[in-house]
Amino acid sequence: MAERDRDTAIIAMWLFLATETLFFGPLFFVLLVCRQIEPTAMDHGVGRTALTIGTVNTGLLLTSSLAMTVGTAYAARGALRGLVRCLGVAALLGVAFLTLKGVEYAEDFRQGLFPGIGFTAAPSLQLFFFCYFAATAVHALHMLIGLGLIAYVSRRALRGEFTASYWTPAAVVALYWSFVDIVWIFLYPLLYLVGRSAA
Repeated sequence: MAERDRDTAIIAMWLFLATETLFFGPLFFVLLVCRQIEPTAMDHGVGRTALTIGTVNTGLLLTSSLAMTVGTAYAARGALRGLVRCLGVAALLGVAFLTLKGVEYAEDFRQGLFPGIGFTAAPSLQLFFFCYFAATAVHALHMLIGLGLIAYVSRRALRGEFTASYWTPAAVVALYWSFVDIVWIFLYPLLYLVGRSAA
């Protein structure tokens, strides 16, 4: 019964993530279309992003996904202490990601790269930075939601509410967190790598 409930919850989460794909899909589509229309401007925009921060953040998210995967393995064995530790590691790495993204945003604002009246770079770069801020802000929002879900599952685990036969919330949150990480895996090359050498 618990296994069937877990399967149902995971299928429901997959359906939800499919709708999220429809949400992120247009962002990727706009980035790709803009790259076709204004390749030089997009290349110069990529050249202005903080490659080191983007790369470190990619490592942080991949490691956090590993922690979530290990955590679900602990949950499946009923080892709640291991689950809580892994959730804590994933959350810390997520917070580190958002902190570095905040540092990057602060530097972008300082350089006048936020689109609008205060934009001080070449006007042709506004299109890239509009896409950049829109995509990364939406991703960061999803990360904040994920951190809230991790806190929720951690609290339940600390209360001993999960067993080897019932750990569905942990499995569902791990799936959501992996989706958020996969979105970043697509954003990272589009915003930090593609065309950088041509900038």
